[in-house]
Amino acid sequence: MPHLTRTFLAVLALSALLGGCKGLGVGCPGLEPLDDAANYRWLINGGHYFEPLNAWTRHEALEALLSKTYREGGLEALRSRYGFDCKPRDIAPACASCFVCRRTIPKTKDPAELDAHACQVGEMTIQADIGPDWAMAVMTYWDRLPVGASAPDLPPGIHRRPR
Repeated sequence: MPHLTRTFLAVLALSALLGGCKGLGVGCPGLEPLDDAANYRWLINGGHYFEPLNAWTRHEALEALLSKTYREGGLEALRSRYGFDCKPRDIAPACASCFVCRRTIPKTKDPAELDAHACQVGEMTIQADIGPDWAMAVMTYWDRLPVGASAPDLPPGIHRRPR
């Protein structure tokens, strides 16, 4: 086999192997099933996330996943697969198919974020507003310190809102 072909195949195999690491959470034990789906987009050239930190923002990719889950199994699927707490939405006029589902998870950083001190960097609250019927809007709030910062009074990389 020519040297160039072997080199290409080696690079291709290495890329596939490293690409799989993100989903496996290498070095980040105990990942939540929602963690990867709730990732924000990391801008390598800018060194920050596209979506704002510490602010409510619509999360369309997560919305697609949760909508699919809801259509497949209803509220029970959101509860059993992802641990959401779902309650009827109190709106006027009354809506029998309107719910609000919430969950807060420990959130890991994007692997490209160059912080070797911590895997978990804060918490992400996920809220799915369901209804009427099959409509769904998903918002996320990633509560964390700015990229590269660590809280002196907490384990490195972990930040919690004052309660």
